[in-house]
Amino acid sequence: MTIFLAIIFLSIILLSHELGHFLLAKASGVEVEEFGFGFPPKIVGKKFGNTEYSLNWLPFGGFNKINEESFDRQPVGRRALILSGGVIANFILGWIFLVLVFMIGSKPLVIIGDLAPNSPAALSGLQKNDEIVSVIHQDDVLNSPFSSQNFIDFTSRFKGQPITLKINRAGKTLDFQITGRLNPPAGEGSLGLVVIDAGSQAQSFGQSLIDASKFTGQVTLLTFSSLYDLVTKAFSQPALLNSLTGPIGAVALAGQVGKIGFTYLLQIMAFLSLGFAVFNILPFPGLDGGHLFFTLIEKFKGSPVSIKIRGWSNACGLGFLLLLMVFITVKDIKSLL
Repeated sequence: MTIFLAIIFLSIILLSHELGHFLLAKASGVEVEEFGFGFPPKIVGKKFGNTEYSLNWLPFGGFNKINEESFDRQPVGRRALILSGGVIANFILGWIFLVLVFMIGSKPLVIIGDLAPNSPAALSGLQKNDEIVSVIHQDDVLNSPFSSQNFIDFTSRFKGQPITLKINRAGKTLDFQITGRLNPPAGEGSLGLVVIDAGSQAQSFGQSLIDASKFTGQVTLLTFSSLYDLVTKAFSQPALLNSLTGPIGAVALAGQVGKIGFTYLLQIMAFLSLGFAVFNILPFPGLDGGHLFFTLIEKFKGSPVSIKIRGWSNACGLGFLLLLMVFITVKDIKSLL
């Protein structure tokens, strides 16, 4: 069910992107020849006005077929707004998801955020995103709900002694025996775990609007920062490429996190929607940001960039993105096997 919901939400994220372009094109008087729900082959289509609305067999997102002549006749500013429509829609959708997250609230959890290499935690078989349900040392028991600081204080009392961690992993409860180090490396802790607090109390509608707006800004800045690090350090630190995730990895992660609770699934979808918006606004050929970049050049240059240059740039950009998607997809499939 969580995998199914994740696919539905991802489809909504992609469809909202196209809907953003569509609505701003319509509002600007630009002719849209077809708006498709899903991708061809077509199941059925119905024309209203000058636009055909089609339902297609591949139910993952959607597409616009905007009349190029109608679009090119628009002023530069209006074209830039239409090109930004998808990004705007994804920002709004991500913000709406976060509003719902803050309004609904979620149970407090302690999640494993990272594991130090060759640490007792890593060698025991614990994994990132595991939920710590309880910690047991003989007759001393720390049961959920507790905070990350409670966990750190508890485990620090029993350095060098075996403890049992009960873990919730994708809906299954697992037990792990682990013995902390008496003298761990600096900054690692006896177990070599990074634990993070998750969950929040339900907020009022007004407070949810405020908190969601703040969090949207924080996630957006963090996403830009992460992409900058990826681009500038990809060759010097190839391991960063492992952080890239495509649709398959996103569905798998959402399915795993969704088993913890529905609001956690919503939160992951909010991150994906905001991340999709940030990625698409990058001034790279083939992306919305690349088309915007050519539009801005036209604004300052006073004439459009030649069709030949735009065509070659977009073709090369899309070719690179296709290769990148193949690489990410293969990586995601290998990680699931």
